[in-house]
Amino acid sequence: MDAETNHFAELCLSSDTERTVGKIQIMRDSYDRSVVKDTMSYSQTNIAYNKTVTAFAGVSQNMTPDKAVDGDTTTWWNANQGAGAWIKVDFQGTFNVTQFMMKIGMQPSGNAIFEIYGYYGSSDSTLIHTFSGNMTNNQWLTYTPTTQLSGLTAIRIYARQNVSWAAIVEIQAIGALAPAN
Repeated sequence: MDAETNHFAELCLSSDTERTVGKIQIMRDSYDRSVVKDTMSYSQTNIAYNKTVTAFAGVSQNMTPDKAVDGDTTTWWNANQGAGAWIKVDFQGTFNVTQFMMKIGMQPSGNAIFEIYGYYGSSDSTLIHTFSGNMTNNQWLTYTPTTQLSGLTAIRIYARQNVSWAAIVEIQAIGALAPAN
């Protein structure tokens, strides 16, 4: 029997208010049959999906801020400026977040700094993470905190330094609704 070939498929289920992402493993055996071997043991909800977005920067053509949370990686927000641009996603509730991901648009590639700030119910924000280094077009930047960030109501992504206009293809904040106190 020949060695099996492994493939992974990402499944996305969407509703008007949230998007759930999960993975399954698909195996191809020596008889060239595809079989779902195992489901991965997680399900994630992108709480930024289709939420209210505001931005500080110009807008380039049809590349409006809402494009950064529409679940479509063929659309994007273009700030029409580099350093100093920011985009804020209001979660419209209080959430516990376990991971942040954002796909950036950057031409040309080069050194950049993006900062993620979190809001915990007030107008004050706290720096959560800084992405810094050489970045390329269509690169996914991912940050997974060591413990979940409890009680987030919004995030703001700030382009501190960029070699081109700040453009974000997609923002994802993975988490769940915080339990009521």
